[in-house]
Amino acid sequence: MPKRWGDGALSLVRLWSLREDALLEMDRDLGTAVVVSERGETQLDDVGGVVGESLHRMALGPIAPGNVLPPRHRDGGGEWERFGAALDRLGGVVVHSLAGNDSRLLLSAVPVEADAAFELPLLQPRDEVRLSRYAALRAGDGEMLLESPLAPYQVRLHRHLAVKVVAGLGSAVAVVDLAAALRVARPVVTDLVAYLVASGAVLRGRADPGGVTRFAEDTDPVLARWTRHDLLFHVSTRRGRGDGPAGAVYPLAGCTPPPPALRPRPGPAVPLHRPDRPDGGGPPLFAAVEAVGRPAGERRGPVAAAPTARLLGELLFRTARVRSVGETSGFGSPPHEVSDRPHVDRLGLHELEVYACVDRCAGLDRGAYHYDPAAHALVRVADPDEWFDELLDEVRAAVSAADRPPVLLVITVRTERASWVYRDIGYATALAHTGALQQLLHLVAGALGLEPLVPPLEPGEVADRALGLDWLVETAVGGCALGYAERRGEEVPAGQVPFDAP
Repeated sequence: MPKRWGDGALSLVRLWSLREDALLEMDRDLGTAVVVSERGETQLDDVGGVVGESLHRMALGPIAPGNVLPPRHRDGGGEWERFGAALDRLGGVVVHSLAGNDSRLLLSAVPVEADAAFELPLLQPRDEVRLSRYAALRAGDGEMLLESPLAPYQVRLHRHLAVKVVAGLGSAVAVVDLAAALRVARPVVTDLVAYLVASGAVLRGRADPGGVTRFAEDTDPVLARWTRHDLLFHVSTRRGRGDGPAGAVYPLAGCTPPPPALRPRPGPAVPLHRPDRPDGGGPPLFAAVEAVGRPAGERRGPVAAAPTARLLGELLFRTARVRSVGETSGFGSPPHEVSDRPHVDRLGLHELEVYACVDRCAGLDRGAYHYDPAAHALVRVADPDEWFDELLDEVRAAVSAADRPPVLLVITVRTERASWVYRDIGYATALAHTGALQQLLHLVAGALGLEPLVPPLEPGEVADRALGLDWLVETAVGGCALGYAERRGEEVPAGQVPFDAP
């Protein structure tokens, strides 16, 4: 019979180290240490002697504390207790690794939460284990990574054996059966699985009164509300649970030049109407809010009457035009272009673009247009085709309207703008900006007498195809359909439609 991996080894070697971003500062005379990382600062007392030496070596790489700390039977466990207390305080920066009997690392559990706690379970041979249904295995930095939005640790699988163990956990399996199926010594599999369970990405089942193994997440009413994709997106775009710095850290500043604040114009432009009074001319804000925020039962889809190019120009002027363009390098950021526009935006990024898919609009031919916010003009980008018609038909069906929307505004995100400034939260920030722009479009369109409606669906691939976009470079993320308001016998208040309504 072929020799199995791990034969002759009673167990694997447990190692500890500090995260790569952690900085250790020690005062050996006072017996204190300070660990600084992106997660904050932690001060430790009573870490002199061999405990301090162990922490110093952990800052350099994985260590086996037994090579530094005295044997437990010699010192009564005092140094080990102090070492354990230090690890508990430093939970968010301590990496827990397993190495084979050849001293090569098999896997490492890297904390992604500031208060991560690593507790190894005492697994029995017949204990059933399984990957969390939220866990995912992906490639990264030349090795495989096991992650779950619910897990406080990311597991780096350094060797093929660790990957094989993870792959065998797709369904519930007893530890002893997994070892037999992989032809790996049971103590080795037990140690590896124990680390995976401690990381949070693998679950340990519990037998119910009838002897059937259950996994807690399968019956958790809170988790039942979340799909894997939604939970992963929610967690990965918020600070505190990621691996590495997040936010406006300009991750591509040293690799690529900053993208321009304005999207290059794809062709000749059609100038739009500019209001004589940019700062007013419509109803008061509160009146506009009340007009737009009618109960759902009173809202209807776009009707047959179409807006005009003049009204469309006023709408885009008051919501999406560029008021100014400049350069910024404040708060430690590298120099890059920013712009000032009417809608809310963080850092002047303005990564959103607006397109008008025109079906019926006096003064404009049918087709798709890009809004040039600097020139306040429309640039034709696509003729009507099957994708264009399908996009408008999807909106019509989604809002239960008899006709296609006269004009559908599609909001897209230029991902190069978002990713150049932000790490991890770029797409989430773009979605927040999309909501702000949709709200402003809704308010202003209502104030102009139009019937604005945010379709209850994302534009998605159909919009990308209708506009001729490469979705990896620029992709549709939102929309707003426009028509004329019918208030069932009510007269439109004076000033509500300030321009030439048909």
